[in-house]
Amino acid sequence: MSVKLFLLRHGVAEERSSRWSEMERPLTPAGMEKMREEARGIASLDPGIALILSSPLLRALQTAEPVAKALGLAVVPFEPLSAGAAPLSILKSLAPHSGKSGILLSGHQPDLGELAAHLLGAEGTVEFKKGALCCIEVDALPPRLKGTLRFHLPPAVLRGLGKAR
Repeated sequence: MSVKLFLLRHGVAEERSSRWSEMERPLTPAGMEKMREEARGIASLDPGIALILSSPLLRALQTAEPVAKALGLAVVPFEPLSAGAAPLSILKSLAPHSGKSGILLSGHQPDLGELAAHLLGAEGTVEFKKGALCCIEVDALPPRLKGTLRFHLPPAVLRGLGKAR
């Protein structure tokens, strides 16, 4: 059974400062509003997401929450998506979820870009704007073959879909 992995980079977050630890750095108010619009756009795609896993860092959790609400799901904090995660580590950690046909991963750059490149059999990093969503279909978890890119949508397109809904 194939699995669709949806990679969602966290939205626009507050600047790094001594005010927050990296773990607690939130989305900006505008970033939260944009993610609510994007969530409506993601839901309009009827993507078949059955599970939402998020980096435990606040900005990634806050990114996933409106999507979960729009899809009627819950967000599950997933330590392997913490900033700095290696693609193989993430994929091995997903093996227990191989029965799900669609899994959304809310995380960070460059981690998601490196994961996308790895899944596609490419070198380097795939660019992800803040709030961008990518869908790569793989044969299994962990994948045995290169995945197939189904789409890679920038945040403005997702927000447009959300407004059209």
